[in-house]
Parts: sequence; structure tokens; C-alpha cells
Amino acid sequence: CLMHEFSCTRGRCVSRHFLCDKIFDCPYGDDESPQVCGKCRFNEYRCKGERKKCISNYFVCDSKADCPVGDDEDSC
Repeated sequence: CLMHEFSCTRGRCVSRHFLCDKIFDCPYGDDESPQVCGKCRFNEYRCKGERKKCISNYFVCDSKADCPVGDDEDSC
């Protein structure tokens, strides 16, 4: 894989842009695994992206973007 790509199990490469976006791009879901994305508590929302940030569910859909890319306000 190139430097800007993530290496999936069995050799497939995906752009790091697609890591932790809650969509399985690797055949076995490696790009969404807790080892790659971190693990949030049951009452937390995991932001999209590589930063592994978790925010309280209280801050989801509060009309203020708390995640780096603002995905906590996307489906409101």
C-alpha cells in the first residue's frame, strides 16, 4: 500500500480517508475495527475519521459540531 493508504487483511489497500467512517471498505471490516478506530463507551458516539474521538451522546444533534468533521450533526 502507498503511504496514504491503509492495508486491509489479505492485501487490499484503501485510502486512509475512509478509515473509521462507519462503512466497511475492507473485506473483513478491518478499517472499522476497535483496534484501528478505538472503542467508545455505550453512551458515546464515535466520530468519523482517524482521530478515534468519542463524544457523549448528549452532544449529538445539539446544533454544534463536536466531531472534527462535524458528523455528529449529519443525521439530525
